[in-house]
Amino acid sequence: MKSTQHSAFYTELAAHLPTAYSEQRTKWVSKIISDQLSLCALSSLLLEDKKVAIRYLWLMSDVGLKQPSVLREHLPCIFDFFHAHQLVHYLPQFASYWRIVGVPAPHEAIAIDYLFLWLNASSSNVTTKSRALDVLFGLTQKHPDLYPELCASIKGQMNRYSPSFRRRCEKMLLALDH
Repeated sequence: MKSTQHSAFYTELAAHLPTAYSEQRTKWVSKIISDQLSLCALSSLLLEDKKVAIRYLWLMSDVGLKQPSVLREHLPCIFDFFHAHQLVHYLPQFASYWRIVGVPAPHEAIAIDYLFLWLNASSSNVTTKSRALDVLFGLTQKHPDLYPELCASIKGQMNRYSPSFRRRCEKMLLALDH
């Protein structure tokens, strides 16, 4: 029964995600949570057209914001799916997911590499940089050896973007010094 339910829900999402508004996504989030549907099984939506894939990325964020444990449970599988299908153009979304639910232990090392890459890359937008910065800051509590690299990255990036990004960087540097 669960497989049939998943298949029908997948079909519904594939058909309606491109035109869905927040209200509809909220209903789908509730269904995913209440029916314990697998975000991993739905990850093939990322292989559909770009609009379906992007809206599914939003939907996963919405699930994480409403019920972090659900996203946290499926995040390792979703991450592996991204790698298996070489969905590198969507990988920066993980900065958001990790900000919402933390970095799963099995993926900490690769996550740290990606987060520094996104923080330092000129091609990354300021939203991705900010989220990467937040996650890396949290990881320095667990891995103090990241402190020097994070400080150097912050100093290298802080003057390149908006005044609010600069203030955020300054606050982070002050917090890291304590």
